[in-house]
Amino acid sequence: MNGASQGTLNSSKKLSTKMELKFEKINREEIAFHVRRGFEGDEKLLNKYHISPGTLEHCVDDTMKFINENADFYKEDIEFYSVTLYGASIGYTIVIKNDPRPNELYSFGINIEQRTEEIRKVWLSEVEKIIGKPYYIVLWSKNTRAINFFERNGFLITRNSKLLNDETKTLIVCQS
Repeated sequence: MNGASQGTLNSSKKLSTKMELKFEKINREEIAFHVRRGFEGDEKLLNKYHISPGTLEHCVDDTMKFINENADFYKEDIEFYSVTLYGASIGYTIVIKNDPRPNELYSFGINIEQRTEEIRKVWLSEVEKIIGKPYYIVLWSKNTRAINFFERNGFLITRNSKLLNDETKTLIVCQS
């Protein structure tokens, strides 16, 4: 599915008892549209939590730089997914499948207007269906909002390390 042809979701749309949150595997060339959708309107992400704060375009471009470098390295082991709600893009998820495990939840973003606790829990369940347990995620330590979410959902901080201009990443593991 071409990301540019997808609509956006009206935030006033009510969730039904059967939420239509879906992951669709897409190719690398389509992911930037969904990264943009995941970041749109999230001023705290753009100005505080992103590793390189700035405008929406700056943060999307910076994220895409990392995604493209890792896609070149991981080749067929990296998978790209659009995240849609009722057929409209609300963000993206990227995973790396490692052999042997654990797999990695590499990058993600869910649009702030749809980022309810219910949607985040369904999203996390869908991630686990794709990559199984155990898996890990590496987050910049300044992204305390995401770290707190994963800790509330049973993840453990297992390592802090210095990378890129002494920015600290936090490794969080989801056990089986």
